[in-house]
Amino acid sequence: MTVLAEVARIGDCLRFWADRRPAGEALVCGGTRLTFGQLSELTSKLARALAATGVARGERVAAVCPPGLEAVTVFLAATDIGAVFVGLNPAATTEEWRRCLAIAQPAVIFAASDHDGQRVAERAGLLADDLGYPCRLVALDRTLSGTAFDSFARTTGEVSTEALNARRAEVEPEDPALIVYTSGSAGAPKGAVLTHRSALAGMTAQARHLRLDSTSRSLMHIPISHFGSVGNVLLSTLIAGGTVCTLERFTPRSTLDLIERERVSVWGQVPTMFLMQLAVPDFDSFDLSSVSTIFFSGSAIPAETVRRLSRLDAMLFTGYGGTEMSGPVSLSGPDASVEELCETVGVPLPEFEVAIFAGEGRPADQGTVGEVCVRGACVFAGYHRDPEATAAVLDDDGWYHSGDLGLIDPGGRLRLVGRLGDGFRSGGVTVYPREIELVLEQHPAVAAACVVEVTDPLFQHVAHGFVVAAPGREPSSEQLREHCRERLINYKVPKSVWVLDELPMLAVGKIDRVALRRLAQTAGDQHPSRPSAAPGPVTARWSNEKGDSIDDI
Repeated sequence: MTVLAEVARIGDCLRFWADRRPAGEALVCGGTRLTFGQLSELTSKLARALAATGVARGERVAAVCPPGLEAVTVFLAATDIGAVFVGLNPAATTEEWRRCLAIAQPAVIFAASDHDGQRVAERAGLLADDLGYPCRLVALDRTLSGTAFDSFARTTGEVSTEALNARRAEVEPEDPALIVYTSGSAGAPKGAVLTHRSALAGMTAQARHLRLDSTSRSLMHIPISHFGSVGNVLLSTLIAGGTVCTLERFTPRSTLDLIERERVSVWGQVPTMFLMQLAVPDFDSFDLSSVSTIFFSGSAIPAETVRRLSRLDAMLFTGYGGTEMSGPVSLSGPDASVEELCETVGVPLPEFEVAIFAGEGRPADQGTVGEVCVRGACVFAGYHRDPEATAAVLDDDGWYHSGDLGLIDPGGRLRLVGRLGDGFRSGGVTVYPREIELVLEQHPAVAAACVVEVTDPLFQHVAHGFVVAAPGREPSSEQLREHCRERLINYKVPKSVWVLDELPMLAVGKIDRVALRRLAQTAGDQHPSRPSAAPGPVTARWSNEKGDSIDDI
């Protein structure tokens, strides 16, 4: 029988398993291995130090470090005493940190001394001095061999066990637990506030439906600025009593190496990461036999990618959710077909309410496209210090309005067709980009596709497509347009289809449609077949100069 730590506060998860399985392996970070008992002891030491330094309930504690021992410990210690965790990506720019910190105003910033050649703590220190309010910086010096927290504790002193337990007892399920920043290609970031209740509700549901248990070994390799890191991986695995295996800097090969070496069983990430890993020339030489669960979400996945992953002896899941929903609110079943995994995002979970609203907040009929709305314990509390943005997405009845367009099909599955504003009128008829993308991805020479609308003097808007070719294939624009003509009515056929080496990505790992729309609008009637013919550079933020890292998401 699977046992989950169904508790009211995040800190209770670790104590739940430290009491029941103190010698069970909880965390693997490079050469460091910690049991639940050891992780609990380390977390308590830092929690005491944070309390001693004056961090109050509801104050923010930021971490600027890669996914690893420090990030995990700061997250667990801060939430344990009722502080609010704020994760920042060490690879982000100083200005990006500044915008987020200006909203959060943390009392303490923990910063890695360096990461991937960048002097993170030095940059964070200069920024902390310039924020305009008291903020303590703690540099996590790796030369101390894991004793950085001991050094911090010596400078602050430690509160007693009794005082620590009193702080823990003050924490309420509705208290804020973490702030996760969300933003698109433009505009200021918004800090989504997740409570203990919402984060635990979302991640308990995920752990249950993905069938996680104490034997699960999960891969944590996504930057801690995303809920996918501390939530979908760390928290869900902790709830199940499994083991978290961290990787501080993602590359396709290093991920595969870690899966093989640590016998990782739960492999979850965004589709783009799978595309990069499957492109490793000797992918088939890695021993991935330990993988029993593969989970992808965040964007559409090409059918060929699913077919290749299906060759592994593992259950494949897709789902729909997001930061404001504290994880997935719909999931596919373990026996879902390739079509279901590519064209739907599974069935709404019974723990939450998922509805399609079409006009004036009224539920739509089955099969009718409308806005996907969610209600339940998983829904976030609002945007930190931004009541207007909060009111725009949370209504008086508790529904979160996602801005995503979708429908419920006859099988009860949720199908996404785009975002509010993504659907466009062409010659007086509404066109949804995802329908065209699915057709393009059916072509055997296409690995991934994105369709955007461009203004047109005759039809108001027309579709333009961008694809990444499958390995060893070089489809032409006309071949792909002919493929579409055979499967779509005329007004849905893209005016052009460009073949690019890679698609531009937003910081959250989703395709940057604004950049592609700008490119298509600038190009006019040109139909380049390779990116060198495009009117400007098109590069994916997923790639560094070596073309193998997403460390900047």
